[in-house]
Amino acid sequence: MVWRQTIDPPPGFFFRRAPGTRFISYDQRRKVHLHQLETGEKLLGPGFIDFVPTPDGALFVTPSHSDGLEFYSASTVFHEARMGRGEHVEPVFRDPELDDQYPSVGIVENEPGVSTTYRVLVSWFEGLAVREYRVEWGEAGGAEVIPVTPRIDACPGMALSTPIMSKDGQEIAARDELTGTTKLFRYHADGSCSEVLDFGTPTSKVGFSHDGRLIAFSRRDGPNGISTVWVHDRETGLSIQVPESASRGLTIPEFVGPDSLLFLVGILAQREPSEFRIVCCVR
Repeated sequence: MVWRQTIDPPPGFFFRRAPGTRFISYDQRRKVHLHQLETGEKLLGPGFIDFVPTPDGALFVTPSHSDGLEFYSASTVFHEARMGRGEHVEPVFRDPELDDQYPSVGIVENEPGVSTTYRVLVSWFEGLAVREYRVEWGEAGGAEVIPVTPRIDACPGMALSTPIMSKDGQEIAARDELTGTTKLFRYHADGSCSEVLDFGTPTSKVGFSHDGRLIAFSRRDGPNGISTVWVHDRETGLSIQVPESASRGLTIPEFVGPDSLLFLVGILAQREPSEFRIVCCVR
């Protein structure tokens, strides 16, 4: 255990790290917070839930109240937030066709300084949807977002829940409601999915390490809804239980370094606040 901090009231469970920074993003009481892990600096950002950074840290994507998926320049968000105007930043693009929640993003093509193609996954009660966007980079953080595919219904014919996309946009982890277990799927350009790995147990949404080798998740391991965090190494096939990770209810772990893992410990005893924790050396 290398870091821990009490957080009260509890935040939403879909917290993310902003790559290239020591900030994490989460929602708390319908407001987006940006929290610097080392200094404790706290900023307010735009949106109200699921403020998700792209794997390169250049953008944030988040569902709006009524206008679909919104894209924000990360540099603009941090600049305006430090000026006290973070809640009022305008998006660089809105897509009304991706109107679900829980976005996750992968990078499928990148020409540094010129353009990047992102694959975005969203989901809710009606299955999974995917769309690709090419972002052309301008000066001073300028970004032109151009949809390059239609909205695609992903993994058709499958009953999947709690999906999340890998950072390279090539895989999706989700719980298969027919088997009751979490699985890893290869995503194909036509929207179809082929099974790669069955974890053999139901889990939370997973967290992918940046190189895709490690997959972290929480699962129920005892009575009274208590869960613990696990890390699966795809190269060795081994899974390890993370110490001091017992929590009431599932949590979604997030890699904050090559072998460092952030997770939220929920309330275990009456009046006990939630706590963020980081553990090192899970690889």
